[in-house]
Amino acid sequence: MSTTNGHTVDRLRILLVAHGVPSQNVGGVELYTLRLARLFSENHSVTLCIPDLRSLPPGLQVTPSVEGFDIARIRVRRKKKRLLDLYKYPDVDRQFAELLDQVKPDVVHIHHLINLSTGVITESARRGIPVVLTLHDFWMNCPRGQRIAADGTVCRQIERERCLSCLKPQWQGIHRSLKDAPRRILENLILGDEAGRRELIAFDEHMRDVLGQIDRVISPSKAMLADFVAYGIDERKMVRLRYCLDSEDTTDPDPGTSKVLPERNGSSGQRENRDRVRIGYLGTLIPTKGVHLLTEAFRKLSGLPVSLDIHGVAPPYPGRKGYLAELERGVDSEREVRFRGPYQRSSLPQILRSLDVVVVPSVWMENFPQTALEALSMGVPVVAADHGGLREIVRSGVNGLKFRPGDSQDLADKLRCLIGDRDLRMRLSGRGVDIPRPSEHAMKHLEIYRELKAARSLPE
Repeated sequence: MSTTNGHTVDRLRILLVAHGVPSQNVGGVELYTLRLARLFSENHSVTLCIPDLRSLPPGLQVTPSVEGFDIARIRVRRKKKRLLDLYKYPDVDRQFAELLDQVKPDVVHIHHLINLSTGVITESARRGIPVVLTLHDFWMNCPRGQRIAADGTVCRQIERERCLSCLKPQWQGIHRSLKDAPRRILENLILGDEAGRRELIAFDEHMRDVLGQIDRVISPSKAMLADFVAYGIDERKMVRLRYCLDSEDTTDPDPGTSKVLPERNGSSGQRENRDRVRIGYLGTLIPTKGVHLLTEAFRKLSGLPVSLDIHGVAPPYPGRKGYLAELERGVDSEREVRFRGPYQRSSLPQILRSLDVVVVPSVWMENFPQTALEALSMGVPVVAADHGGLREIVRSGVNGLKFRPGDSQDLADKLRCLIGDRDLRMRLSGRGVDIPRPSEHAMKHLEIYRELKAARSLPE
């Protein structure tokens, strides 16, 4: 027990699991998991477990962080010979079992298992520890994680026959030591028809088994929940909890869910007197994020008073080398297109105040992209691909516009509407978005944790 503001708090031991922290990988999942760790550690004992791929001595290491919670690093040195080796790794299971016995958590909350192991779930369940999973992408029903085929098309339904050819470039990237091997070896390395089908059947059986051991499944979007119900998860285990953002001082003082008021940031008035409309993109520069669609659309806006700022880094992407160079070659050097590179989180408000429109052109069916939430929270209208969780964030004609996924011409048409209609831009910038308060968001999680803990404590 601990005391906060005169109230007694049931102190929980919470073990969060993710595939990294922002200092290693700056992505939405890492930032969100860190956000929860900070919120929970105010009144609870928190450990954040992440994989460590560095060349250091093997074995589990647990160290305190300056944030007020412990960080457990599991050393990962894996050899991937078959598809399931991407998901199940006995050495990770052993180290995680050691961590469980050391921390003795009341709940294990998984946010991602990339570079870890699905044994995290089974080891926790074996000890009777409640397991919560937040779905951030399709990693647990798509071997590529984003339901995008090798040719760049979207897999709106799971079709395992498509996976046979889809996974070859991915698997080649895994076996980097074989990059110069003869083509026939690479092509048959994993998914050669019948052998590949057996691997995919084993993948589905394994994933459905471990998903069945999870006590509660959370997703910020209805779309992702529906997809995993179709995959076989018990709908009664599902909970929708939308993401919160970092600060409480951008929210309305009314209790519960609050609507961000963009006028507080003073950004709308600054935008009225600009001589050109500034379009922006913020995020990772990879093909599935659709940045190429944005540059294609921008080329169709020739002669209009508009500029484009692209913020973010371009990490390696399996099967698609040189994506950043491809983007740079695809824009006219005389047009106002600026590749700004990486940005600090602390500079995000300043960046958003400098923009009139943010585009989220994702090719894959994103769950609930925080970039869209952040832009809307600052009163910046969002033009987004009309699928996945983006459908639930952006309301056409209210706080932004939506375009047909993958269609650069339709994106250009929507941008042209905004460029030519200042009143529309101002109207869309005044509506904001509904975002839970961080404290309320944390409380919803803690209610789930306590409910599961209490259920495990009941007599048989």
